[in-house]
Amino acid sequence: MTRKIILLVLLIFPFIGKAKIVQEQSAEGWSKTEKSILTEKEKRKQIPIGISYDFGTYSSNFNNSATSSEVKRIELSYSKLYRINLFKSESINTKVGFLLNGNGNLRTNEGLQNNATGIDIFGNLSGSVKVAKDIKFYRNDERKRNLAFRLNLGLVNSSFRNGYAYSGQAPILNKIDIFDDYKFKIFSGFRASTKLDYTHYLKNKNAIQLSYIWDTYATGGSSDKFEMAHHILKLTLFFNTNNK
Repeated sequence: MTRKIILLVLLIFPFIGKAKIVQEQSAEGWSKTEKSILTEKEKRKQIPIGISYDFGTYSSNFNNSATSSEVKRIELSYSKLYRINLFKSESINTKVGFLLNGNGNLRTNEGLQNNATGIDIFGNLSGSVKVAKDIKFYRNDERKRNLAFRLNLGLVNSSFRNGYAYSGQAPILNKIDIFDDYKFKIFSGFRASTKLDYTHYLKNKNAIQLSYIWDTYATGGSSDKFEMAHHILKLTLFFNTNNK
């Protein structure tokens, strides 16, 4: 049933909405594509708020010992980007700002029996830079396409975990304490992420975006150090991208 609903949305997506006339006159320094899809308020700054959920199997191979865990992750993010006139070309737009995000990981490994579940919480404040460029496949191509790259580097990194791969001593002692021996650390660790977007705008105000996201983070410490990296392919459908 779920697959049928997804397929139905993909089939009718190009026909939802109304055709629009692209206005070429707008604020100086914006790319032609952004001129046609952003409102005046959005042109001054972009403030996306997001929530995401993903899951998968992660594997590791250390000291000739291979193991795998199932990981479920939820992330909340708040970002603010401001336009700067770094390039003179109208087809290139640059923004700088920050990204505030926090994510929680639920990791399970049944092979560890009563020590099989672990929870990690991370919070980060990152500096961000984003560059977007209109692209054309031939000279008189009037279709709107956009290629964007964003880099986020952690400025303030924090974590809330117990320093072990999984839980502490509570399960062994038959105690119910999810956050047994957990410690909060700030200004510790590292986080960086990148996002590459290709966006194709349709004549009915909708858009399709294909993204590749790379996200890596690590805690401080030596023997109890934790590291994780994500490689994510994302398909996004935008409805009614021009509300003017």
